[in-house]
Amino acid sequence: MQIICLQNVDSRKLLDNPELYKKIAGNKLLSIPEFIVWFLLALWHAVVTFFGFYLYFDGHLNVTSDDYLGKEAFGLAVYRSAIIVVSVK
Repeated sequence: MQIICLQNVDSRKLLDNPELYKKIAGNKLLSIPEFIVWFLLALWHAVVTFFGFYLYFDGHLNVTSDDYLGKEAFGLAVYRSAIIVVSVK
């Protein structure tokens, strides 16, 4: 959702000058430092989401046991929260 709302070039300028699409089509505007920042932020969100739920479930359920329902609930909670974090970010 953020990519749709984020525009470096005004929409009227893009409509008037379609050649600008060729310039941004290869996603070459993403520099190495910007990529590293995005990667580190994604890694941070993944670690916080996983270990946050791990610590929560560790106190309530034994995630490391053979309890299938506990593992399924843990995995589903991490998956759903990751989708929400990515969508909101």
